[in-house]
Amino acid sequence: MSPNSHRRWRDERGIALVIALLVTLLMSALLIGFSSVVMSDQRYRVIDRTRNQAFYAASAGVEKLTADLGNVFLTNVAPTATQLQAITENADRPTIENMVYAAGMTPDTIATSSLGKCASPNVIVQKGGNGYSLRYCASPTGNPTTASTSPIKSGPYEGLVAQQTPFQLDVTARTTTGGDVHLVRTLEAVSIPVFQFGIFSDVDLSFFAGPNFNFGGRVHTNGNLFLSEGSGGTLTLSDKVTAVGEVVRQVMQNGVSIDAAPAHTGTVSMARAPGVFRSLLRTEGSVVTGMSSAQNKPIWETASLTTYNTWIRSGRTGAKPLDLPLITVGGTNPDLVRRPVVGEDTTNPVLFGERLFGKASLRILLSDTAADITNLPGVTSTPPVALDGNWRTTPPNNGTAYGPVDATHPPVARSPGLTTAVISTGAANGANRTLTIGAGVPAYFRLPATLMVTSGASTWSIDCTGKTQTTFTGCTSTPAHVVNTVSGAVTGSVSTVDGARSVQTTVTSWTSGSTTVTVSNTMGFSPDSFWVGDQLISCTGYTATTVTGCTLATTVANNATLTTSALSTAGTGTIGGFVKVERGNVDGTWTDITMEILNNGIGGPNLVGAACGDPTPNAILRLQRLRDNALTTCYYGAGTVQGSADFWPNVLFDTREAVPRDTAAAGLTLAGTMHYAILDVVNLAKWFAGSAPYTGGTGPQSRIDNTGFTVYFSDRRSNRNASSLETGEFGWEDVVNPSSGTGAANNALDVGEDANENGLLDTYGALPSYNGTYNSVPPGATAPLTTAARPTTVVTRGVAQVNRAILFRRALKLVNGSNIVGNGINGLSIVSENPVYVQGNWNAAGSFAGAHAATAVMADAVTLLSNNWTDIISFTQPWAPGSRSRVSPTWYRLAIISGKGMAFTQPSGTSADFGTDGGAHNFLRYLENGDQAVNYRGSMATFFYSRQAVSPFKCCALVYSAPTRNYNFDTDFLSPALLPPNTPVFRDLNAVGFAQELRPGR
Repeated sequence: MSPNSHRRWRDERGIALVIALLVTLLMSALLIGFSSVVMSDQRYRVIDRTRNQAFYAASAGVEKLTADLGNVFLTNVAPTATQLQAITENADRPTIENMVYAAGMTPDTIATSSLGKCASPNVIVQKGGNGYSLRYCASPTGNPTTASTSPIKSGPYEGLVAQQTPFQLDVTARTTTGGDVHLVRTLEAVSIPVFQFGIFSDVDLSFFAGPNFNFGGRVHTNGNLFLSEGSGGTLTLSDKVTAVGEVVRQVMQNGVSIDAAPAHTGTVSMARAPGVFRSLLRTEGSVVTGMSSAQNKPIWETASLTTYNTWIRSGRTGAKPLDLPLITVGGTNPDLVRRPVVGEDTTNPVLFGERLFGKASLRILLSDTAADITNLPGVTSTPPVALDGNWRTTPPNNGTAYGPVDATHPPVARSPGLTTAVISTGAANGANRTLTIGAGVPAYFRLPATLMVTSGASTWSIDCTGKTQTTFTGCTSTPAHVVNTVSGAVTGSVSTVDGARSVQTTVTSWTSGSTTVTVSNTMGFSPDSFWVGDQLISCTGYTATTVTGCTLATTVANNATLTTSALSTAGTGTIGGFVKVERGNVDGTWTDITMEILNNGIGGPNLVGAACGDPTPNAILRLQRLRDNALTTCYYGAGTVQGSADFWPNVLFDTREAVPRDTAAAGLTLAGTMHYAILDVVNLAKWFAGSAPYTGGTGPQSRIDNTGFTVYFSDRRSNRNASSLETGEFGWEDVVNPSSGTGAANNALDVGEDANENGLLDTYGALPSYNGTYNSVPPGATAPLTTAARPTTVVTRGVAQVNRAILFRRALKLVNGSNIVGNGINGLSIVSENPVYVQGNWNAAGSFAGAHAATAVMADAVTLLSNNWTDIISFTQPWAPGSRSRVSPTWYRLAIISGKGMAFTQPSGTSADFGTDGGAHNFLRYLENGDQAVNYRGSMATFFYSRQAVSPFKCCALVYSAPTRNYNFDTDFLSPALLPPNTPVFRDLNAVGFAQELRPGR
């Protein structure tokens, strides 16, 4: 090796050392870097795991607190601060290993409250703490308060205007290693008014109108929805539709195919956006055909969620059930209108508080016994008033003065007793007819034995054997009449069930020695009307063996029977039972005002014959009316005091309730004979407003809800079961009977008959009570009103109209309701445990223009009667709806909650729609000809099957013929301030906001 080579080698050896050192340094750096990366990754993995654990724990806490809050609302419709505090306590928090709920380690970056500002004097309060709490707006008492009324922000009921109470849930979860996560959820507890739905049904809902039908408003059912339309017609659903059950397009509610005659293959036009419509095809239901068929997947889901943008939903595509708070506190939907049970105010005070029974401004209760009323929870101790006995000699209410009985304070109606006679020779129909009574005219229809004639200083005692409308005939006088008399008075004492009654008339001519005395009117001296079959006959005179001057609508045959039709002992009350009226006060207490209401009178005018005027024009509650006649002139003069036998019960004949099929019975059945009380709405409104003639009344002291007043009505007279207890139910369900062409009772529980859903068939194996005594009848009662009477028992018109109810056929009729707001009040709700008949225009007079009140009727069933309705035509033309003409259009503006009939499979030989509940278009009941339009604006809701008006839907041979239905949803109800008083609400809980903060531990 050369010296130079050796030198180069030594120089290169130094460079290698440097390179080795550099490589070593690089490797060390890489090793340190790799170690740092591994260590950091391990640390961050631990932090991430801790963060995830905290997040899921916080989520569990939020869900648990949400569920607990929801459960509070299920059992307490208005939860208290104490109840809300309880769900945030440690015992109710989730238990998770190595996890606690505690306040965060650093200040939250989330807003401490998303509730906004509470309206004064309310403030935000917090329940719980230390990482597990909820906040809400509270009243000065500390309980949650409604913070706003605005549209619902999410869910299937988005857009409905509801009262909302927001809650903020705050949960912070921390691991033992120090990691914590804070989550916030904002919920809205919403109260959705029922009447914000155009049509609501808790049970199955069906549409199958023949003509076009477009009601408007939202549609919801907690059951199944059947959609069809008469061929050539269009059903228009212009707002969102939700059905918790199935949506059925191929068959009707009674199982009949929509192709069956008459076909229902018309168009179902369904909105998919505001103002945008598409026909829902019959193949687009949620089931392939009917309820027992397969689910229509995926066609239904596509149609519901995509094609219709969720504007029509079933339970499988997001519809949720909407329940009244009654359901969640141990009650049932019928409890909305039913009386409470004895002791309920202590055994279930929440349910008791949810009944409309306790929320009313005025409460009217009728029962067979006083104890049936005074034993009810919350009722005052003042004794009810007996609607029986001789009010002339024994005032009602334990001696409290009624009136006294005078021209404007009539006695309570009582039976004149049964009088009969055989007409040996009849007569053809017409005026001024004579009927011969071979055995002589009964004493009941004869003049008093002795009359007194007074003229100046002279007096005569006369006995007469006959009369005409203006003469006493066959008279002999003591002393002998020997001068002409042209003026004077005839007085007499008439024997009545009230005792001796003085009557008087004016002498206009009495010729010396004549046996005939001419007077202004003889009508008050003896009864002038009687019944022959179904015909009411009035005669102006009589002889010893004839009744004369008779007006006959139909021919009276030889050997026909004349009768009073009063099938009980003279003096027996034909109204019966007890009544109690209470005023609901602003402070929640109650005051008995029975006599204040009764002292305005309880009578009404007659309906047939010469008009006798209104005996009690200021009456608010009318429990009876003047008896009918067939005269041309009424002899009741101004200021005349009528006798108790001159009054009859209020009764009408309801053809739908009378028979189970659209087939006439042999006569009037007891099932269709409805006894009712009248609420005169004009007088009621004036009483609430304190206007004349009630300026001294206590009406203005009544409790007000939202827009106005609420009246609760319950009549349980003649209503008892085998244990002698009131039930509030008709007790007759044997009405379907598919194997019978006429629906004759078969004593078997068929589908569609279990109206009260107790799993039993209720039949009249024994009668309800008379005056509280089980299985008895009025004293002296004769057939057919005996213990053998049943709903199918046939009676004459006279028996139906004159006598006391023997079966539980009770109702409320509303009259004079066309101008509610014009009579001083802005809102009125009528709640009735019984069926309701609305007679004449309601809250509208000839149009929907102009001022109106916010009104509702909530009842077992609701029937709309025209301005032309008269109870009499329901008896004279029970099976001929074409003869029950409306004459002119009728207008009704009100929301309605009502029961309806159960659906069942169509029996053979019946119409295509028999077995349905009638459909939405027949929810409002009718009893008249469809010759004039029915104009209705409101909201229609049903929560239960009718318990009293139980006969199946039927049309159109006997009950009614369909009118032109001008129906529309009342958009006023979308504003809570314009809802009727005590509108029921649904409760729902919606999540409307969420936020979170993630931070590593220390």
